[in-house]
Amino acid sequence: MNPIKRKKMKSLKTLALVMTMTFAFAMTSNVNAAELSKNKAVQLSKVQKVMDRAVDFPQEARELGITGTVKAQIEVGLDGKIEVEEINGHPELTAYVAKQLKNVSINDISLTGQSFIAKFDFRN
Repeated sequence: MNPIKRKKMKSLKTLALVMTMTFAFAMTSNVNAAELSKNKAVQLSKVQKVMDRAVDFPQEARELGITGTVKAQIEVGLDGKIEVEEINGHPELTAYVAKQLKNVSINDISLTGQSFIAKFDFRN
């Protein structure tokens, strides 16, 4: 084989190797991202169940016909307590949710330091 063809073959092999490695890396990254997203959803589900037990539809709001959705960005503190970082919704409902969440503790140490967006629906 002449030197020019040999050089082209080597370049093609190198290119094929680089493309294969890039594809393999990209696939691994996508799998890891999907796994992380799935784990985050499982963690949120655990936290949401604990919070839902502490947050009922407030009787006063029900009587006044106040309904809506409250979304809260929360973090599980080092002591397991729920810390409300931001909260949005009807003012009376957000005040109620924030007050109730002060009494919530998460006992799963793997959730410590994790942030989540929790949703509370108050509908008749």
